[in-house]
Amino acid sequence: MDELMPMDEIRKEIKRVETPVVQFTDAPAVPSVAETTMQNIVGQAVVHQMSNDDTKQRVLKTADKVIKTQISQIENQVEQGEKEAVFSNNKDACDLYGIDEKTVPKWVVNVAKLVQNFWYFVWLITGAATIAPIVFLGKKIKVVIKKTWVAMLFAVLIYAAILFTPVLVKLIKGELQ
Repeated sequence: MDELMPMDEIRKEIKRVETPVVQFTDAPAVPSVAETTMQNIVGQAVVHQMSNDDTKQRVLKTADKVIKTQISQIENQVEQGEKEAVFSNNKDACDLYGIDEKTVPKWVVNVAKLVQNFWYFVWLITGAATIAPIVFLGKKIKVVIKKTWVAMLFAVLIYAAILFTPVLVKLIKGELQ
């Protein structure tokens, strides 16, 4: 079994291992006279080329393309944000019809919302004559009778009695044949 090394030797070993063989400096290199001269020549050539009308027109056309591209990207981002807002504001209607992506055209979401509103209207009218009275009676009866199923059973029986009493009266009087 190896013996433990003293701390001083461990530190010396770490320093020896950490010292790289090649040391790089972060100091920027000073450009040579040739590089400086070439940079000056290229700068003068650019100034000379810019005095050429053809080059000016090409630069202006390129600048127009760049500006149009940037504006188009911004418009697309705004349109995408608007689509996402319409989608999230009408999430229920979208879920009802299986629309699950935020890139759907707005008119599709608006049609889904319109159709959903139509079916809500039908449901409200139908529910007002069928389900709503039973639920209302059931909740009132549940205050006295604590079991929900018993309260709902009584509510259904009371509602059926209300609906069928006129039919039974006519049947008893002999008017219904």
